[in-house]
Amino acid sequence: TGEQLGFRINLNNQLKNHNVTMTRIAGLLGSGASELLNKCLYYFVIGSNDYINNYFVPEYYPTSSMYTPEQYATVLVQQYSQQLKTLYDFGARKVAVNGIGPVGCAPAELARGTNGSACVDWMNKAVQLFNDKLKHLVNDFNTNIKDAKFVYLDAMDLRPTQLIALGIRFLSKPCCNVSNITGLCIPGETPCPIRALHAFYDGFHPSEIVNRVVAVASYIELLKLLINQFEHSFLRMVFAVRTNEVVALFLVVYINLQPSALSTAPQVPCFFIFGDSIVDNGNNNQLKTTTKVNYPPYGIDFPDGPTGRFTNGPNPADFLADLLGFKSAVPSFATAKGREIIKGVNYASGSAGIRNETGKQLGHRISMNEQLLHHNVTVSRIARLLGHTPSRKDHLSKCLYYFVVGSNDYMNNYFKPEYYSTSKKYSTEEYAAVLIREYSQQLKKLYSFGARKVAVTGLSAIGCVPAELARGTNGSLCVDAINDAAVLFNHKLQALVQSLNNHLPDAQFIYIPGVELSEHIPVPGIKFLLKPCCEVAKTTGLCIRGKKPCRDRALHLFFDNFHPTSIVYKATAAAAYAEILQLIQ
Repeated sequence: TGEQLGFRINLNNQLKNHNVTMTRIAGLLGSGASELLNKCLYYFVIGSNDYINNYFVPEYYPTSSMYTPEQYATVLVQQYSQQLKTLYDFGARKVAVNGIGPVGCAPAELARGTNGSACVDWMNKAVQLFNDKLKHLVNDFNTNIKDAKFVYLDAMDLRPTQLIALGIRFLSKPCCNVSNITGLCIPGETPCPIRALHAFYDGFHPSEIVNRVVAVASYIELLKLLINQFEHSFLRMVFAVRTNEVVALFLVVYINLQPSALSTAPQVPCFFIFGDSIVDNGNNNQLKTTTKVNYPPYGIDFPDGPTGRFTNGPNPADFLADLLGFKSAVPSFATAKGREIIKGVNYASGSAGIRNETGKQLGHRISMNEQLLHHNVTVSRIARLLGHTPSRKDHLSKCLYYFVVGSNDYMNNYFKPEYYSTSKKYSTEEYAAVLIREYSQQLKKLYSFGARKVAVTGLSAIGCVPAELARGTNGSLCVDAINDAAVLFNHKLQALVQSLNNHLPDAQFIYIPGVELSEHIPVPGIKFLLKPCCEVAKTTGLCIRGKKPCRDRALHLFFDNFHPTSIVYKATAAAAYAEILQLIQ
């Protein structure tokens, strides 16, 4: 394979090189070399050239006349099997093998002609035969080799809809000018200026943004080799994403895509945020309440320090503002001044809920109804700044309105019978209906203020936060009664969104999922699932003022007893952004 192009190091020779490396490691570690090699990860990305630079080029190779696609796939997998067994004999016990991506979609192969299809279908069908046999080989290895674990990765198979969700606009046009002979970039020529918009860099190879997504999707699967079953199950329960949108939901968590770098203006003219402590960025600072966090260690990883955000760094609203192209965080209502309100305001308040009384035992908070009153004040100010009414209406109709609320209506209302009678008055089904009726009126009021693009977030797995786990779980991973109640609310909220879209002219409401079970984990690498990063006060569950938090914050799911770490919020924002693209594109 590939001999027409010159010298290359085929897989058999790579294994010989690995044997040399093993000898060197043995010389360095002595008897400890074997144990080290057993724990290492071995990662394979190979097979594409056995088609692109062998089977599909009959002018150089006779394989396509010797074998049918089915037979050739069998020949390849049989040889691959021997090579993987050789690696096993060398001491490998954790092995990941990638399937072949849709080579028929590469720009160089599209030049062959597609007969009206998006890609060269006969090529993709041929490599799919290989992938199917490789999956079977992996299963066979895992069945018959008990002391090793093999994983098949299909992350290479990125579909056009997934690429479009990433913001990629050029699916078949290379970023650089390519040679007609090699399909590689012509030396010295300047490539495209906005490389994050291209799926391919040259005639064969994806751009870096695609490679980053592939790496994240691969890493999720590799966790099956690297973490124990309890951790895997717990992570799936707490912060999971939908299987069919794994790429879309990871688009900015780890790939660092910055829409602001792709254009000179934000993707929406203004961004308004409503909700509770998840997105509060300082509105509680001047309130008489136990739920304010304008002190260290909060904000330890935020450029401006402890500003009132309930985590160690940026919160979801901050990450979303960045993804939307805003050059700075949206100001809180308490601090917003002058013309900056035209670009948006954050009204969120820690311990706030849909219901006015929610959180009252904690002190003052700005309920959802009060937040809407504050927004009405902002609308009046914007009207004065922009002048005539049509300009104001046009501006507000293009803004994005983002809601994260409802958790406190359970944690600081329904499930606090010592303070509230709601759990005695209503079943969980009835209470969810009561909340949705109030929420419906609030969203309709926002619509009357001129909002047309509205994203509402469902509740996450609130029965899994450390403070709630202290209630006892009866052997479950989380407090099932609390999570079940949250799911009821989420179902009704989805129905409300659909109803609003059906009955309000020009309305564009979307639901952003909260609790969903899936095979994929949006924050790879987290090790501490139940232990807060900071030392918390027993009365509030918040970080104790001035106490140093953990150093390895990216390894913790929770910063305090209620609120996730900033890295988890980054994943939350990525998930929301993937959904919000429906509103703003």
